[in-house]
Amino acid sequence: MRPKHREDMFFLYPRPGSEHARRPSWNQVITEKCLTTGQVSLCADVGRDEETNSDWYDGMCIEEGRVQGLDTDDPKGLAVVRQGRLVVKDHAGTLHSLKIVAAHPYAIPEDSYTLIASGQWKSGARAPLTEIYWVAGRRLPEQKFER
Repeated sequence: MRPKHREDMFFLYPRPGSEHARRPSWNQVITEKCLTTGQVSLCADVGRDEETNSDWYDGMCIEEGRVQGLDTDDPKGLAVVRQGRLVVKDHAGTLHSLKIVAAHPYAIPEDSYTLIASGQWKSGARAPLTEIYWVAGRRLPEQKFER
C-alpha cells in the first residue's frame, strides 16, 4: 500500500479495525464513511516495516493530554461536530485547556491519551498549514501506539 493511502487509513477512519489497531478493517472501509479532507491533502509520514509487520509514523504528537466532553456516542450522527476539551500540561507544569471537536459519532471516553497529528497541505504551500486530524490512543512499550 502506498504511504499516502496508509496515512488516509490511519487518520481518516475514526475507529480502529478489528484485525489491526492502527487501521480499519476491510469491512469498515467498504461499509463506513471516512472523515472528509475538503480541498486539502493530508501531510503525514506513515511508513511500513515489512520485516516487523508494523507501520511507523514520524510527526507531531502530544505525549499526554486529557480528553473531556466527547464520551457519548451519537449513533444517528445528528451532531455535525461534537465539542469537548483537551487539557495538557506544559514543561513548566502549567495546565492549558483547548477546545477540540470530533467530526465522527463515536465516543472518546474521558481519559488521558497520546495524540498523533497529521498536517494539512494546500496546493502550492511550502509547509503544512495546521495540524488538523488527530488520533487519540495509548502509548505502549517500545514506542508502540494503539487506538
